[in-house]
Amino acid sequence: MRRASEAGYTEDEIKSAIQQKYGRKPAPVDPKQFDPTEGMTTSEKLLAGIGKAFVDTGRGVGQLAGDVAEGVGMDRPSWAPTKADIEEVRRLDAPLMKTGAGVTGNVLGNIASFAPLALIPGANTIAGGATIGALTGAAMPVAEGDSRGGNAAIGGVAGGALPAAARAYRVGKAALVDPFTEAGKQRIVGGTLNRAAGDRERALANLLQRKAATPGVNLTTGQASGDAGIASLERAASAVDPGGFQSIKDDQTAALVRALRGVAGSPEARQAAIDAREQATEALYAQAKKAAVPGDAELAALLQRPTVAAGLKQAQGIAADEGRAFQLMKGKPASPVGVLDAQGNPIMGAATPDVYSGQGLHDLKMGIDKALTEGSQGIGNRIAGSQLTAKSDFLNWLESRIPEYGQARTTFADLSRPINQMDVGEELYKRFVPALADNGAVPFKSRADAYANALRNGDQLARSVTGMKGAKLENIMTPEQMAALQGVASDLRVLKGAESAGRGVGSDTVQKMAMSHLMNQAGVPNWMQSIGRVPGGWLRTLGDVLYTKNDDALRDTLAEVFKDPQAAAQAMQMAKTDPTRFMQAMQTLGQGTALSLPASVNATE
Repeated sequence: MRRASEAGYTEDEIKSAIQQKYGRKPAPVDPKQFDPTEGMTTSEKLLAGIGKAFVDTGRGVGQLAGDVAEGVGMDRPSWAPTKADIEEVRRLDAPLMKTGAGVTGNVLGNIASFAPLALIPGANTIAGGATIGALTGAAMPVAEGDSRGGNAAIGGVAGGALPAAARAYRVGKAALVDPFTEAGKQRIVGGTLNRAAGDRERALANLLQRKAATPGVNLTTGQASGDAGIASLERAASAVDPGGFQSIKDDQTAALVRALRGVAGSPEARQAAIDAREQATEALYAQAKKAAVPGDAELAALLQRPTVAAGLKQAQGIAADEGRAFQLMKGKPASPVGVLDAQGNPIMGAATPDVYSGQGLHDLKMGIDKALTEGSQGIGNRIAGSQLTAKSDFLNWLESRIPEYGQARTTFADLSRPINQMDVGEELYKRFVPALADNGAVPFKSRADAYANALRNGDQLARSVTGMKGAKLENIMTPEQMAALQGVASDLRVLKGAESAGRGVGSDTVQKMAMSHLMNQAGVPNWMQSIGRVPGGWLRTLGDVLYTKNDDALRDTLAEVFKDPQAAAQAMQMAKTDPTRFMQAMQTLGQGTALSLPASVNATE
């Protein structure tokens, strides 16, 4: 009959057809006994159940809005269902909800409706889940005899149950497992580091990647992390093994000193380099000093320049200091020989050209150097540049006339570079390593700052050490030496930063790690843990008694982890409580299902 009606036949036509076929009138159909699911396929029932879930949600919200309006003295909107309306809807939907497909569809529809609520921030916490669950329960449609408060209670319990179970699991694990197993101790230590870190992700990346630039310098966790909170915790933890941490610091300082000494060399090595330079250039300079160079117009012009003229005066003093006379061996002009010619005029001897000794010219070069040095105070760059040009022109003339002199100067400069390198290294070494009388009295920070400032002004240091006005540190030192010096500076910044990092967590955290771990897993705020008059404080006091022996072992574990940044990083990763993306999805799905529970119960009543 139902299918005939769907085919477009009227009721009278259907009754007439039945009477003609069977010879009797069809029995009247009782509307209350009518089953709308008759002839529906399983898929159709499933979809109908899903649709009912979405429609019921709308009805419940509308009914709640109507009840609120009446509660504040307003007229109930015409579109807001009443309890009688909901009662009638349930009667009509009862046949569908007696089928397995209908119930299944309704549950799936409710999950689809309420699962997005699990994405609300805080929905996966106990308080947040319970609040959202209570609100969804209160929004369910109610019929006569139903309780909106009861629905809200069911929703609150359902919404908070999953987060509560997860919290209970973590608390149980923190109380009964972690303090008594090696893996658990690593999680406790890692959790302590995570809470101490100001920027956990950055600190973790530094622990995994940062290495000292100087060979032999092994960074501690506080140093490698670059995090003030972890560095502060390390200082508190170092009290567990002060000798071990001091040994690490001593080894670090020794490695830095070795690196600087490697650049500075030993006093014996420096003297050997000086002797080698003297031996290599002595014969060349001796040969050059014996040379005799004829004067020419170019030299005559050079001698007229103020810088060279000033050098002549200084050369005389240099020669006098060495106990000899300064002499350029000038030639003689033409003069009478004492014989007259046929006309009675004196016969003149041949003029002797000016001849300059190599020794005198060397004295002049040294005199120019001294004149430039003594006259450099207060001289502008333009004037100083012209003076250097005069010196350069003189040296070019001298080396072109006495090749041995140029060879001697080149050899001297080449062999002077290692000596200059050692002199610069020695000066930087002294900035970091205090004199014997000050050893132990100069703080590490002051020594590190003194070294950093000297290296920062490297060109000034190079000029001061070598006496060369145009000296540049990078031109004196080799690339390898510069890398070593910069590496020491970089490591000193790291060590100094960890030593002077701001105040973070205190020794109390180190002393009571097991109970701190338990309280944090239980969600007890830090401020509540420290106040003895509140439950959190009582629990922590109880934990001090229960976990005393375990805390001793944990402190040892923490101290060892601070000596190994890789181990610290591993512990921090083990203690990370954030779930993976898959687990986050499963947790959200589970919480969404829990939040749909009141709607599903309501629909099947």
